[in-house]
Amino acid sequence: WPCASTGQRQFGVDERGNGRLNIQNFMGYKKKKQPASMPEFDLNYFKTLINESDRGFVILTASRIDEVLKELHTTYIKSKSSPADKFLNDLFDGHGSLFTLADKIKLAFGYGLISKEDYLDLELLKGLRNGAAHTVEEFAFRQPAIKEKILAFTAPKRVPQQISIINLSEEQRELLVHPNEDENSAKLHFLIAGMCLNFVLMDKILKILRKPVQTLTGIKDIR
Repeated sequence: WPCASTGQRQFGVDERGNGRLNIQNFMGYKKKKQPASMPEFDLNYFKTLINESDRGFVILTASRIDEVLKELHTTYIKSKSSPADKFLNDLFDGHGSLFTLADKIKLAFGYGLISKEDYLDLELLKGLRNGAAHTVEEFAFRQPAIKEKILAFTAPKRVPQQISIINLSEEQRELLVHPNEDENSAKLHFLIAGMCLNFVLMDKILKILRKPVQTLTGIKDIR
């Protein structure tokens, strides 16, 4: 899927063109000065998800979002205090208050790290993930109930207005606004929803760190 570096906040790939964005490499500061480790946005990772089954597509997308939510919470906590590593580890272990995806989503919304729109989209993703992971029945984007949930994501329509990360063809834009019965329409919608939510959460981390996002160039078409 083609990506572009236009918009108010811009992201890209590294100079080697390998489709991987590690924000810390572009920020002009060393890792040891950061209050928390930075997540990577891997464009090729999202591209490869297209080749997964619909079930795998949903589970792997949710897993990536879970990782970035963990980074968001860790960064926020470290910006407010200097907790020991054990304290942070306990928060995210099997008995901690930030162990599950549901916990991470609710608390992020509860103390204002994410907007209501992001919260609702993340709740949609969590519901789809649970359905994909905990049922032995068929799970496919062509199923009306699943497709309806996927098309309910608002991120593909609202996020590019804030962070221009995706340069779609006119045909692809039309599919987002007026999806058809083709299951590829739902797959496109879900792909962009996952990418947009990933970028939104990473942008929140940067804001907590109070680091300006530089203009990045060299983004490649990875279709």
